[in-house]
Amino acid sequence: MRRTPMQRRQRGLSLVEAMVAMAVMGFGTLAVLGVQASLRLNGDIAKQRSEAVRIAQETLENSRAFADLDAFTALASDDGTAIDGYTTNTSYTATLTVFDPATDIEDASQASTLAPQRTTSVVVSWTDRAGLGQSVELHTTVTGVAPVLAGSLAVPADNSYVRNPGGRSPVIPRTATPQSDGTSRFSPPGSSGGLVWVFDNNTGFITQVCTGTGDGATCIDFNARLLAGYIRFALDGEQPTPQQAEVPPSPRPAGLTPGVQVLQTYPLSLPDPVCYTEQTTAYVAYYCAVPMGVDVVWTGRSELVINDGEDSLIASDIDDDDNDEYKVCRYTAYRDHRTVPTNMSNEQHPREYVQVRNSLVNQNFLVIRAGDGDDPFSCPDDDTSTSFVNGRTWHHQPHE
Repeated sequence: MRRTPMQRRQRGLSLVEAMVAMAVMGFGTLAVLGVQASLRLNGDIAKQRSEAVRIAQETLENSRAFADLDAFTALASDDGTAIDGYTTNTSYTATLTVFDPATDIEDASQASTLAPQRTTSVVVSWTDRAGLGQSVELHTTVTGVAPVLAGSLAVPADNSYVRNPGGRSPVIPRTATPQSDGTSRFSPPGSSGGLVWVFDNNTGFITQVCTGTGDGATCIDFNARLLAGYIRFALDGEQPTPQQAEVPPSPRPAGLTPGVQVLQTYPLSLPDPVCYTEQTTAYVAYYCAVPMGVDVVWTGRSELVINDGEDSLIASDIDDDDNDEYKVCRYTAYRDHRTVPTNMSNEQHPREYVQVRNSLVNQNFLVIRAGDGDDPFSCPDDDTSTSFVNGRTWHHQPHE
């Protein structure tokens, strides 16, 4: 059947429809171009930021790369260094700020308690593709440790020893005799009756105490920890210097035989700690066995005993200036009485040991005169010119 003109369908597009389609496509293309431009800008900024972080890290590491402690002391702020980016299309400015806690803290009295260190920050700034300013900032602390001591970084995080001298714990006295069963036997100087402490070579703990000799020797189990150290003297009649703290010049006075006692406050149900001393011309070495309870910890403090046979020769007050009396200084990390475990560890020789679990050695003392009759003497600080030795001491008997 033949179609009429009214029945014919219109075919093709009108000019209006074509223009609308082109407009839609144009808007879509503009949106895609905008997204691409935004992605390009953001990708550019991300790449620039990565480069800025690398520059900041390199700047901080350069501040750590001092060859000696003189270079560490000379570490100072830098107002801004222009740096060209290696892989980006912009340049950077690195500004280093160095803060010295020992001189810049508000309370200058705290300076002597701080280890040599510098707090450093670096700001790396640049201008991005859109002309906007961008920056990254990093912070760190640089400690004044001699570079030759960097090998200490090899010490495991659990504070165990990389190598035990002689195949046993370093806390075991050097003169202890190793046995074939993984123990070492040590006869404390000044003991009698063939007294022997038996140490576990791995832990450094005292596990047995033996008395007698030969076939008549008897041993019993004895769970204890060693507390040991040395007593030196600086008694030339003048205020002791930091150099004298590091190299005590005086021999042990004739007739003076300092002893050590441990005042244990926990646990209280065990036998009292026992101490022995080795009295030499130049120093006194002491060794104490501190019994452990079921909690395997002990708390207390150690004190020196210095007397003339009857009366104590230790000054009763920090302000005493009597040249016939003595003051006892303990070698420690800080010039104050910090507490365990908040501010220091038991190994740092606090006045009060708290919950000690391991044997402690090098808990050393310095004996000085109380004064010259007119002025009281104080425990000397560290000699900062000798970076490898820490001779810092603080009042122990009497104490502030």
